[in-house]
Amino acid sequence: MCFKGIAAEKGARMAVWKIGKPKARRDRLSGDLILEYSALNSAGKRVGIIVLIVLAITLPLYFVITEFLKGERSLSLLLMVVPVTMATVQAQREITRYFGSSYRIMRGGIKRQIWSKELFIRWDEVDSVYFSAGFPRPGSCFTITSSKGTIRVPLELDGLQDFAKSVKDNLPFEKWRKAEKHIDGLLDPSV
Repeated sequence: MCFKGIAAEKGARMAVWKIGKPKARRDRLSGDLILEYSALNSAGKRVGIIVLIVLAITLPLYFVITEFLKGERSLSLLLMVVPVTMATVQAQREITRYFGSSYRIMRGGIKRQIWSKELFIRWDEVDSVYFSAGFPRPGSCFTITSSKGTIRVPLELDGLQDFAKSVKDNLPFEKWRKAEKHIDGLLDPSV
């Protein structure tokens, strides 16, 4: 993938075929499409990520506490506290992102829920849909804007083809024109 952005047709297809599955999971009761992170669809991968996060926090913290108990209250202790704090904040962000995020495509609109914070945008309330190529890559996403707020749909989610189809089916072309090449690239693998 290129530094300044993803090539329109090929980049969107790469996102589907190399990162996530093309189809979303369907809720049996409501019929909603649920977009979820493909990296965490198996229990083994979930456990592996949790172990890595725990190690990233506890090992540096162990060294900081050890130095503190030795009586070290110098610059080296401070230099250890900063990375521990940064690792803790990053681990919390990743846990929230992977385990606390939910994206649902419904007949009436799209809903994003991060832990208890929820945003539902009806299709008729959408102002625009565009593609944002972030660097480094977890930042690449489809962005849906409305007067109620913004929903960013990351490329790592399963079901991006279902998302693209819903955008095309429920919104006039003018509202998703800026994401046209990426949405068409998701829907037509031959492009």
